[in-house]
Amino acid sequence: MIDFAISLAIVSELALCIVSIGLRVRSLGRSTPHAFACAAILTMAAWSVAAQTVLIIGRPDLYYFVDAGIVVFCLATLRQYRNQLGAATGDLRLFLAGWREFPLFLLIIAICYLAVQMLLVPPANTDGLDYHLPRVLLMIREKTLILEHYNNMR
Repeated sequence: MIDFAISLAIVSELALCIVSIGLRVRSLGRSTPHAFACAAILTMAAWSVAAQTVLIIGRPDLYYFVDAGIVVFCLATLRQYRNQLGAATGDLRLFLAGWREFPLFLLIIAICYLAVQMLLVPPANTDGLDYHLPRVLLMIREKTLILEHYNNMR
């Protein structure tokens, strides 16, 4: 149950960031589908840069504060552009009804699939614990992204 709650929180944070950044990009004159596609990429980039930065400076414990800062930024952005939310929702409905930009539709499908996968398949399987999680935990413990004495060969 706790895995489901954590996965739901992550998906909610992802949706919040994509919607708020999408509204900000849309206000710059981009079409709504283009804005939300850019927002998905910018959201993943922001999380990646945040994680890499705290590991590079050797303070992985700061990631939670950086992540909270990203959420506060997204909430402030969402509040600032909340009057555009209805128009953006209408634009997205038209887009999904017409499938005018097919590659973006595939991106939306992929994000939805990953969201469902995050909720239903928590990273508690043997593969995730044996191969992926120990390396991440070692990076956190060593406080670096570059593991000098870690053999990647199997």
